[in-house]
Amino acid sequence: MKTKVITTIVLFVLSVTGKFYAVAPAPTKVDLRTNITNFNIPVKSQGSRNTCSVYASTFLLEYEAARASNQKGIDYSEDYLNAVTDIVKGSKDDGDFFNNVLNGYLKFGTVDESDFPTDTKSYDPNKLPSDSLLNDGKANVKYVPVFIKSIPATGEPWGLSDENIAQIIAQLDAGRPVAAGWRLAKGGTIENSKVLGVDAWSKNVMKTPLDFVGHSMAIVGYAKGTPSEGGYFIIRNSGGADWGDKGYWYCTFDFAKQNIADVFYFKPKPRDLRVQLPRPIYQPVPHYIHLNTLRQIPLRTKTNVIILQKPGS
Repeated sequence: MKTKVITTIVLFVLSVTGKFYAVAPAPTKVDLRTNITNFNIPVKSQGSRNTCSVYASTFLLEYEAARASNQKGIDYSEDYLNAVTDIVKGSKDDGDFFNNVLNGYLKFGTVDESDFPTDTKSYDPNKLPSDSLLNDGKANVKYVPVFIKSIPATGEPWGLSDENIAQIIAQLDAGRPVAAGWRLAKGGTIENSKVLGVDAWSKNVMKTPLDFVGHSMAIVGYAKGTPSEGGYFIIRNSGGADWGDKGYWYCTFDFAKQNIADVFYFKPKPRDLRVQLPRPIYQPVPHYIHLNTLRQIPLRTKTNVIILQKPGS
């Protein structure tokens, strides 16, 4: 069901003058937004919460479940996944690293939004699922995460390799979205460049090497041209359909290489597989950018200014 345009190589074209001219191959494209629309998985908004990693992970689970069952309108609870992450980690954090969110899922699964409604305005650390609901969630652990790139340990560099980019593209080719942890300029700017006809994030302009804030978003497609043309990824945010291009935006391959810390996807869980949990991360949860701040970014301008809210605002 995925939309894909395969590159066709045409060496020469005979013109009316009888001369031959070289013709560049068409870009290779994969865009899972058609599938997402057909599965009725609308872009959600995390509101003023710090739960971008939870939203990105939940979207991947909804998509995989819809693809496996061809069922439309699957809607899992972000607050449930957030709560079981706290239970497993033994903390009270609103949002967390992918590693901890995935540990929560692998231990307690997921449940429907209607069974544990999500509050996008405030976090209640005492809002916990019942034992009965936890048992229901456990029965819904049907996928296991696979990391293309794990989060760097302290002192290790950010960023992806060319091989990592190729692995992301391979999953998109297979019709599977991925989720990534990004860094965005905090006191500086994010520049856009025109790539294959779209405006795409191309550079974080940071005042210092530590002048960034974390944010988690899914990748749902790409377009790749010639080496001189480059390419871009299609990003799905958790800012609602009024953010960016109907809830989506674009970034160059180079931007992804420089500004992604970790990236993973889900695959079906084999019956005989013993689940290996990601390493827990006990360091303080980063302050992710609030979506009402992210909505202020003038995406369609050449330079995008990000204003970070103070923690707790």
